[in-house]
Amino acid sequence: MVITLRHLRRKAGMRFEQFYWVRELLPEAIPEAYRQIPEGYELVTLDDRDFESLGRWQGSGENASPELMRERAGQGHTCLGMKRGGEIVAFTWFALDRTQTVLYPKEMAPNEAYLFNSYVLPAERGKNLAVIMRYQSYQVLRTLGRDTLYSITVKANTASWRFKQKLGAQKVFFMVYLCPFRGVEFRWTLKRYSLATS
Repeated sequence: MVITLRHLRRKAGMRFEQFYWVRELLPEAIPEAYRQIPEGYELVTLDDRDFESLGRWQGSGENASPELMRERAGQGHTCLGMKRGGEIVAFTWFALDRTQTVLYPKEMAPNEAYLFNSYVLPAERGKNLAVIMRYQSYQVLRTLGRDTLYSITVKANTASWRFKQKLGAQKVFFMVYLCPFRGVEFRWTLKRYSLATS
């Protein structure tokens, strides 16, 4: 067995991340290109009956483990999913109470929501499913009185930022998170961005 430096860092609880705190703008209307769910697909709210099948997914890491999904749903968070032929091909989450990351713990105000963990199966990518699900999330959040939406994009995840750009999202600030070992955390804000007013 080859023991890598990354493995040793993970085992020790060490973590270093550079990330953007992002504001996602609630649109007046969904853009035409993302308004229609593709033929053969359906958008649903996932529940316990769906989460078990996600345990068979490969490449999505712990984000799709049935145990974690059930835990999040039990905490009151909402998971929207896209199905094709009755099988889940994509999902995304939102939370109303607080962020769901150690990178930037923050309570949500009554008009705020935190969006996180969008994932689309590799074979289903290139069909704008993630963007369509995100806009559908916005519509749900609008009915709940949530008009200020946030998410996090890790700097190294360029695909995530391209996704956010399609949504017209704005960077709020750039931050570094360091956990040298379990129980000890540091955060530094390196840059703040000017935000558009609309």
